[in-house]
Amino acid sequence: MKKSAMIAVAILVVATMGLGAFRLQAQGPEANPVNPFAGKVIEVHYKHSSYSEGLQNVELKTFDGRRFLVGREIQDNYREGLETWFAMDDVALITIHKDVDDLNKRTKQAAKPE
Repeated sequence: MKKSAMIAVAILVVATMGLGAFRLQAQGPEANPVNPFAGKVIEVHYKHSSYSEGLQNVELKTFDGRRFLVGREIQDNYREGLETWFAMDDVALITIHKDVDDLNKRTKQAAKPE
């Protein structure tokens, strides 16, 4: 193989490796700014309990290697309006509601005895 052909192959290999590394980096969780809960009202259901909490302005955050749902409490309790962090390991289910009124209506319906 000629020296110029070897150089061309080497450049192609290096360029391909660089693009592959960029693609892997772009797919990582920190590089993806998309927030599936942006502008939504969600209800977080605990894994080992029948309780749930309503949140709005929710983000996914990482603290000390753990993932959390972070948002403002919206249901009528002592934490209403406070920023609350829920560990994703403790979350069994996330329900997305149309708005705060929809969440309140549905939780009141669920609380009614049959």
